[in-house]
Amino acid sequence: MRVCQQLMMMVCSGSACVSLVFAAPPPALDRVPADAPVTIVISNLQEFLNETKSFGRSILPPDQVLQMNMGLALAQTFLDMPGMNANGSAVAVIHTNDQDAFFGPPVVVVLPVTDFKQVREALGATGTGTVLEADINNNPVYMRDLGGGFMAVGPFAELVQEFSGTAGNLGTHTSMLGRNGERVLADSDFTVIVNLEQMAPQIREGAEQMRQQMDMIMMMAGDQAAQMRPMLDMMNGAMTALANDGKSIAFGAQMDTSGLTFHTGLNFKEGSGAATFFSNSGSTGSMLDKVPGTNFLFAYALDAGNASLQKMFADVAKISQTMPGMGGMDIASMIANSKGMAGAVGTVPMMGAGLFSNTITLTQSNDAKSVLANMKKLMTDMDGQSIEGMKYAITWEDKASSVAGVDISRYGVAMQPDGTGGDAFGPAAMVLPVLFGPSGGPNGFMAIVDGTIIQTMSQNTPLMEKAIESARKGGGIGSNAALRAVTAKLPENRVFEVYIGIDQIMNTAGPMAATFGVLPAFEPMPAMAPIGLGMSLGNNGMQTSIHMPLDVIKGVMKIANDMQNAGFDDEPAAGGRPRF
Repeated sequence: MRVCQQLMMMVCSGSACVSLVFAAPPPALDRVPADAPVTIVISNLQEFLNETKSFGRSILPPDQVLQMNMGLALAQTFLDMPGMNANGSAVAVIHTNDQDAFFGPPVVVVLPVTDFKQVREALGATGTGTVLEADINNNPVYMRDLGGGFMAVGPFAELVQEFSGTAGNLGTHTSMLGRNGERVLADSDFTVIVNLEQMAPQIREGAEQMRQQMDMIMMMAGDQAAQMRPMLDMMNGAMTALANDGKSIAFGAQMDTSGLTFHTGLNFKEGSGAATFFSNSGSTGSMLDKVPGTNFLFAYALDAGNASLQKMFADVAKISQTMPGMGGMDIASMIANSKGMAGAVGTVPMMGAGLFSNTITLTQSNDAKSVLANMKKLMTDMDGQSIEGMKYAITWEDKASSVAGVDISRYGVAMQPDGTGGDAFGPAAMVLPVLFGPSGGPNGFMAIVDGTIIQTMSQNTPLMEKAIESARKGGGIGSNAALRAVTAKLPENRVFEVYIGIDQIMNTAGPMAATFGVLPAFEPMPAMAPIGLGMSLGNNGMQTSIHMPLDVIKGVMKIANDMQNAGFDDEPAAGGRPRF
């Protein structure tokens, strides 16, 4: 938890030079050379300071607000110097392979000025050439006038001297960013742009090092580790595709009164294999509206009909055949006719009731009967099988009952160690009841409503009734006003979205954590908007966003401070004994 506090302090006090509001590509980006490997983009320095103060006051305790204000005061003093353009844009160009990196950041910063001469005099800069030297906080800093309202500043005179800083590069950068990167730049206060074409050698080197390390591990671990080879090859192939086809990746963060949002935009070369793979846009549509409205730990929606995702699922399905514990499960057949999937892990009154007992999933399909038949076959084929030390007992009953005028099938899955794994599955026997309740495995209902397959993880008739009503009429989780506010922060045309109910997770696990001494005395968290994550494809790449609502950040910070005040530090208790 102390790490959480330190991270938020860094966001609110240490990033004064890298987070601002973007309305359009800032003029300073025009001064960045086209071959710059990594660039930090800033739109308006003064707006950043104002936003940081406001955001920091809303989430930090008073003593930490004081520390933040002290750091921001130094930045404000610099911006208030004669000759500085406090409302101008700025960039920082990082030279990733510079040999002087050991002695300091190999960076050149382009800062906005109204009068370079006044800035030079205010800093007491000296020198006879174009590069002048000044002292800031007992550290040498070198600067050069670029003209046109900008100056170059950095810790190495050679880099400042060699930095061209000429105008005329904005078009090259926007082309490199593509539409996904431009959206990140427009929506973020803080943006880091990575030129993948320039970084390709480092990416290939990293992929090769990873491959060599995994080869060594597999050689020592034997056949079981070798089963992981297909998945590792897939990861290595993704890194290779990034090096061969990638143009840029942009990371951004936005602070406002609603919370903190992180954006990522990936752009590939037009016509490349990766760009073609990501060319299919999607829409999760109204899937979450059909999931019955309830408090949840997790909720998700997936555009399973998206061609790109279908191909990815097919590749994963092939790999799954060799993965331990997957047995003969044909994942591809489970989604072959699916258009969309959604679901939620609802809250439970107590941990012993089974964490997944209020779980509901929906699958939309053009041929729901075939999909349900495939699901039945996949399950019943496992009856009596032993897979990786676990023996499965499957029950299935068609038309076992009727709920809200719909025929309901009933299924059950029981898992027990088969004796071949020794004591390895002892913990599993303890965990299964925690997840599924006294049944020790999924035991639920399945039904088809208007082309949508509804599945529960427990034989919960009231939950099934709500699910049938939502599948018919909508008005479910997706209609919740708090969730919709989070959704508005995510990309459009999403192929995937997931929401995490931090308040429900903490209220479910918090009492037990406090009982075992992991947390101090736990107070139930009030209702909060969920954390949201969304992903969209298209425009030769992809875009993802994660939104953390302000009340969630406040709640996490409060728990972190309560733990610190109660002595729950990162360090172990005296004598190495647990605190409880």
